[in-house]
Amino acid sequence: MLRVLMTLGLFVVAGCSAAERTGEPVSSNSESIYGGAPSGAEDDFVVRIESTNSWGQGVDCSGVLVSPKLVLTARHCLVNVPAGPFQCSSTGEIISDGEAGKFGAALDPTTAKVFVGPGYPLDVRAHGVQSFVTETASVCRDDIALLLIDTPIEVPAVPLRLIGGVQVGEQVSVVGYGAIYPPEAKLYRKRVSGIPVESVGPEAVDPNDDSSTPPRSFAVGRSSCGGDSGGPALSDETGAVMGVVSLSSDACDLETVRNFFPRIAPHSTLFDEAFAAAGAEPWIEGAARPGSGDACTDCESSGCALVGRTRDVGVGAVVWSALAWLGLARRASRSQRKPEVD
Repeated sequence: MLRVLMTLGLFVVAGCSAAERTGEPVSSNSESIYGGAPSGAEDDFVVRIESTNSWGQGVDCSGVLVSPKLVLTARHCLVNVPAGPFQCSSTGEIISDGEAGKFGAALDPTTAKVFVGPGYPLDVRAHGVQSFVTETASVCRDDIALLLIDTPIEVPAVPLRLIGGVQVGEQVSVVGYGAIYPPEAKLYRKRVSGIPVESVGPEAVDPNDDSSTPPRSFAVGRSSCGGDSGGPALSDETGAVMGVVSLSSDACDLETVRNFFPRIAPHSTLFDEAFAAAGAEPWIEGAARPGSGDACTDCESSGCALVGRTRDVGVGAVVWSALAWLGLARRASRSQRKPEVD
């Protein structure tokens, strides 16, 4: 079976610096979006999420506002995930000893702060109320979650690919904040476009498949870096959210790195639940934006009527095997965190 070294694009603030724990410079992997350019106010639907896990560590991720009170991100940004190497079975389950890579209890959503803006200092605009997560046991697949927030944030709307798949060769843009340490790095939200999809994981469980792409996911080359977890992959053609940053095969600056994005389309039931709690309707790619009165842009694929609830099109997963190490390489002292604006 094919084995791939994986990391999560996660930034965790622990009790000592990354240099103390790993011997690497703190800033070695703190860049957001490899090769990206600063993204302006038109990308304000991409937000930063800062929360706290059960070990008292700060967890920093990116996310995307899919309604004024709902943020889409990676599940590992809102759930406890112990660090360490692990291996996935052919059906995407943890088979290694220990707890590494296994999803634990959900983080207290009220610890989550949502920041808006293209660069620092960012504004705290909302706090978490409730999280909605997939039910898989590990980060091997379906690393998807949504966060309900207490205060509506009105930003440019974004459509969702909740119907249909992803094609090899399709070009995407990836947007994220990266890490915020060290402060003198003056990091900003960035976007990189024209990144082709290199592979797409199959839909159905097949024990004989040795695909290196996680079930219900797709892979691209250099794009996301540490702290970009949960940031969106957007269709360059339609602007729709196709998936979110989850796993990487290596350091983000290597030419051989592959970045993996769980697709959102197989999880429409989860989106139904979250949007109902938010009192909103999703904007389906190709359909009219809910409440806009706009004409349908792609009635053949969207059906135009599908501006609210959609049917769950996920049908399972396929074989892949991976050796993973959770992306806790970016560690820094809380004393280095910039003052928060509440």
